[in-house]
Amino acid sequence: MIKVFPLKEDGLYQLQVQLPRPLQDKYGQKIQLEFSVSDRNGRYRATDLDYAINSLKPITISIFRREHKQDNWYVHLSTYVPEIPVVHTRKNGCLGIDFNADSISVTYVKWDGNIEYARRNSV
Repeated sequence: MIKVFPLKEDGLYQLQVQLPRPLQDKYGQKIQLEFSVSDRNGRYRATDLDYAINSLKPITISIFRREHKQDNWYVHLSTYVPEIPVVHTRKNGCLGIDFNADSISVTYVKWDGNIEYARRNSV
């Protein structure tokens, strides 16, 4: 059994691997590894992993060794995080907010260009 846990505020995570019984006498019941997640190509992978952990989404974990890279071991985590679409079309209209020193004004313009709502509040 393999589990992923976020650690404290230092940005590290913990991977906990429960070993099979024949290996427990030699290595103990569990192995705990700390790791960090780096962002790449505009993807905030740590944010995606946090989302998957906090919302209990499935995470696929692969542990493998690369002999051609100095016999290092690697942990590969993958999860599906849905993209949240940004909805902005003319059918939705437009909201305008004006911040002034003494007031805030809000105006909603419908899709056809007509003002639906306008309000000004003094600060």
